[in-house]
Amino acid sequence: MAYPEKKHISPDAYFALEETALYKSEYFNGEIFAMSGASFPHNLIVWNISSASYEPLNNAACFAFSGD
Repeated sequence: MAYPEKKHISPDAYFALEETALYKSEYFNGEIFAMSGASFPHNLIVWNISSASYEPLNNAACFAFSGD
């Protein structure tokens, strides 16, 4: 099976595209990768879990991080 040739994108071209992009993307070694974004309900759930775990973990020897 033949795969299409990868097109190398310059950093300047990537930043120009990002200025008008409707979706998040990531630039790595001349390639652009689409990134998923979290929905409002997902972010609300993460916020609620993070808020609820703050007090129990406040003086613990570990950390909890949330990320998109």
